[in-house]
Amino acid sequence: MAHYFINAIGLKGSIFYKRNLPGLCASTTYEFSIWYASIAHPGEVEPNMEFDIMNGATTVASTATGILTVQDNEVWKEATVTFTNTSKQCSNLHVAGSQFGPKC
Repeated sequence: MAHYFINAIGLKGSIFYKRNLPGLCASTTYEFSIWYASIAHPGEVEPNMEFDIMNGATTVASTATGILTVQDNEVWKEATVTFTNTSKQCSNLHVAGSQFGPKC
């Protein structure tokens, strides 16, 4: 298990985490799951993140956290993306900000 703290506020659509997913088997269903929490303070932009599984420029699967309000601070939630790999091509995981805010 690892912890990864990120300032998810930036330009909308800015990818702040990208990981290649090599060696996926064709015709196999995979599940990606991540636990997240906000540590934003009152008056700060509330984060909203999107998790995308990409195959080249094509989005294979996607989910979003929705806006994490200050009332949700330090409440851990889970986001899950399930997808079936249809080819032996390499896929990528992208995590991007979906909220406008000041640059990181």
